[in-house]
Amino acid sequence: MLAGLIIGGLWLFLKYGKYGIWIRATTQDRVMAQAMGIPVPLVYTAVFAIGSAMAAASGVLFGPFAGVTQTMGFDFTLRAFIVVVVGGMGNLGGSILASIFVSLLESYASIVVSPAQAVIVSFVVLVMTMLFRPTGLFVPTPK
Repeated sequence: MLAGLIIGGLWLFLKYGKYGIWIRATTQDRVMAQAMGIPVPLVYTAVFAIGSAMAAASGVLFGPFAGVTQTMGFDFTLRAFIVVVVGGMGNLGGSILASIFVSLLESYASIVVSPAQAVIVSFVVLVMTMLFRPTGLFVPTPK
């Protein structure tokens, strides 16, 4: 519930907030954003801070479930990479949909085979995405 609120708040911030518009403009074209008066180094610093806050929030939310250790995020780093590639780099909505898609595929695969082997489905989705839609499933293909 709280994770959904955090993701929804981030999406609203990036879509409608003044600084979210600055972030999107800097992502699109750094030189033009700087020419329009956007403080690009400050935007980079803010994006790093937002990313760090999101990582801290995810650690705090996940800590009670698995216990806090130095390797608690190791298993999920690979899944996060798969989700970002499948959803499309820089596409928050695509990453959210890809995370739901990949997790459901893994869950359904764990019914048929063991959960340790169900991770293979994620890799198959990753490879198929890279073969047929290298920019991601939810990003328009450049022409």
